[in-house]
Amino acid sequence: MSKEDYSRLFTMYDEKIEEKLNREHYIESIMEEGIEKNEFEIYYQPKIEAVNEMVIGAEALVRWKHNGKYI
Repeated sequence: MSKEDYSRLFTMYDEKIEEKLNREHYIESIMEEGIEKNEFEIYYQPKIEAVNEMVIGAEALVRWKHNGKYI
């Protein structure tokens, strides 16, 4: 994969960009299977008001455990 700069007449190869794009493509290609197999886990993280330490809400965090490892 290359990072293009149209103000110049050449293109530079960037291995890190290629690795990132390959990983993103892999994740996208197996996501539907992960949904079908219920591999996604939801965790709730409380939001706490600093002044009185009361819970004022929560954030839902989604983690994907595929083949025993979190993606």
